[in-house]
Amino acid sequence: MARRIALRTGDPATLAQRLGQPQHPRPDGPLIWFHLSSDAEADTVLELIRRMQDEREDISFLLTISREVTGGWLEDRLFDGIILQRAPADHPDFVDGFLAHWHPDVGVFTEAALRAALIASASDRGIRLFFIDANIIDKEKSGWRWLPGLARDILRRFERILTADAATTRRLRRMGAPVWKLEQTGALQEGTIALSCDELERDRIAAMLGSRPVWLAAFTDDKELAIVTQAHRAVLRRSHRLLLILVPADRSQGAKIDSLLNEEGWHVVCRSKGDDPEETTQILVGDLPGEMGLWYRLAPITFMGQSIGQGGGHNPFEPAALGSAILHGPNVGSFRASYSRLGDAGATRLVSNTKALSDALEELLAPDRAARMAHAAWDVCSSGAEVTDRVRDLLFDVIDGEER
Repeated sequence: MARRIALRTGDPATLAQRLGQPQHPRPDGPLIWFHLSSDAEADTVLELIRRMQDEREDISFLLTISREVTGGWLEDRLFDGIILQRAPADHPDFVDGFLAHWHPDVGVFTEAALRAALIASASDRGIRLFFIDANIIDKEKSGWRWLPGLARDILRRFERILTADAATTRRLRRMGAPVWKLEQTGALQEGTIALSCDELERDRIAAMLGSRPVWLAAFTDDKELAIVTQAHRAVLRRSHRLLLILVPADRSQGAKIDSLLNEEGWHVVCRSKGDDPEETTQILVGDLPGEMGLWYRLAPITFMGQSIGQGGGHNPFEPAALGSAILHGPNVGSFRASYSRLGDAGATRLVSNTKALSDALEELLAPDRAARMAHAAWDVCSSGAEVTDRVRDLLFDVIDGEER
């Protein structure tokens, strides 16, 4: 198993972590450990940690991630007090090294995958375990279905299981989870940490734009570039002052995209070149890192890219938290549940081609319609706050009990 992991892992630090050899010292004081398996879960946990840190400065947090989680994407969203590393491979030899080093006070799992060695070893060491935001419906590849005896044993090792819905609650009861450990709470609050921006820069650019209508195409890939620009051209026929802020999925391609759009006859400015939008500017290429909070604030309408192509989409709660109505394609990957919740509330619109995108843009350029969608999105953002507070209080109780 170690040889197979080494063949798949190019980074030495990641390899060491996968083999149960942590690369960071354990901080002093209480340590809460969260294990994640998708980008979507990371947003809910970061929101929970932020709320816990607002009240307690004495607790440190360890995040372990499976290889399905985009580590670089997550690193951009971390804040002080959090240690991030790859989870050890699910074998007792690797798990024991990990647990002996970190010896967390509490272990919190949010994933549906069955990591038997990690959970069993942590339980045997007396680490108090919780399964939160549990949702295993349609997780056929997770291992729960095929190993019912093992699943029953693992579920009984959790001190409390907080489920996201009634279907998961029923399924876990049938699989052997003790009824008294199950609590149907609903979904955790998702990703409502508003991305920051330079407020002076925001005011400066907003003053330049004045009353111009603006929309944002965020994280667009090569396939979507043509769709987005063709939709923009179609809407410009009726709204000639409309400005498109285009943020490519690969920011390093900004200058190349700027050159391509100029060749096509667009009036373009490129952020990395230090250009500012003028009255005649039709497209602004936002290719500098760390400015998504700025663009979400300036644009009342956002198309979330890599969703018509095969990129897997991006977190819709980022624009939702900053008052932007959301358009997206059908390929939203691990964020499907988030888009479904927003869609059910009327906060998003599905678009799959140029015409659908241009039609949606024309409709939402009426300020009242975009505002209604943005308000619905904020309602969904806020709806999970009580669940997040419930988990926060539960973990505080455990830590305080350990300290006593």
